[in-house]
Amino acid sequence: MLTLNFKNMKSLLAILMIFSTYISDAQTVQYDVAINFSSIGTGTPSEEFLLKFYKKQKKSFKRLQAYKAGGCGREGEFAILMNTKGMKAADKTAFYRRLKALVLSEEKKNMLNNTSSGHITMTRKVMSDEFAHCRTGINKWPEISPR
Repeated sequence: MLTLNFKNMKSLLAILMIFSTYISDAQTVQYDVAINFSSIGTGTPSEEFLLKFYKKQKKSFKRLQAYKAGGCGREGEFAILMNTKGMKAADKTAFYRRLKALVLSEEKKNMLNNTSSGHITMTRKVMSDEFAHCRTGINKWPEISPR
């Protein structure tokens, strides 16, 4: 029979700490790219341009995955996170180049049309921990409505 003395308690506590560290590390995910939509007064810019791009790319790259981290600020800030696992290196490079050009172009258009609209930025290699403050968490994107 196991008796809980000080030595056993220390061992049990050490095992629990190691296990909890393993669990929290296992939940951390790295995303290859994040498109951040911020707000500076009139809400966030539309993600429609990115949805069109994603759907077109998804036809070529079946394993391309996208997620949305929502509720990341007081004015609806969010990020679209993508993983390019399974893509060849040359395809990834071309994908990033097209995506970056699209984001820069959309940001320019956005600023010309509405100077108080939020910004759109692109970041590479982000960890899910960076979005822990987002109220709605990280969910599959685009949301597929049930039929």
